[in-house]
This record gives sequence, structure tokens and C-alpha cells, in this order.
Amino acid sequence: MEQTKKSQTHLLTEAELISIVTSARKYSQAVKSSAEKINDYLRKIEHEIDQDVGSLSIIEESGELAIEEAGKIDKYTKKQKQCLERITQQSQPR
Repeated sequence: MEQTKKSQTHLLTEAELISIVTSARKYSQAVKSSAEKINDYLRKIEHEIDQDVGSLSIIEESGELAIEEAGKIDKYTKKQKQCLERITQQSQPR
């Protein structure tokens, strides 16, 4: 029975933990980058709206690009969450 308990317990090695944390940080940086791009697109939209002859095509394009970046943020945060769940699930004895 003790042997069965040991085989069910898998603690992450230091290398595995570092790899997972590195991945999570990479996704965090990607989220930050996408958020900065969204802010840039929103500033561009705001600038076009403030102009009397603002270009609707620029507003639409910027909006579409902002939505695309938001989708990336969603994807990255899901991957980051998976990394963090893996750390918490496999770092503790079961």
C-alpha cells in the first residue's frame, strides 16, 4: 500500500517547475503586449473620432485589430491558467 501511495505522488522536479513558470511568464508577457496593442488601437480610434473627418475605415480596422488582440489575451490567459493549475496540482502530494 505504501508503494502505491508513492507512485501516485508525483512532485515536480525543479527543472519541470522552472519550465512551467517560464511558460506562464511568457504568456503573461504576451498578454501585456496584446493589452498595449489594444490601447494603441483605442487611441487611434479616439483620434479618428475626435477629428471632424475621421476615417470610418481606420476606426473599423482598429476595432477589428483590437478584437483580435483580445482573442489572443483570452488564449494566453487560458494557457497561463493551465500552467498555474499544473503547478498547484503536481506540486502537492495527492
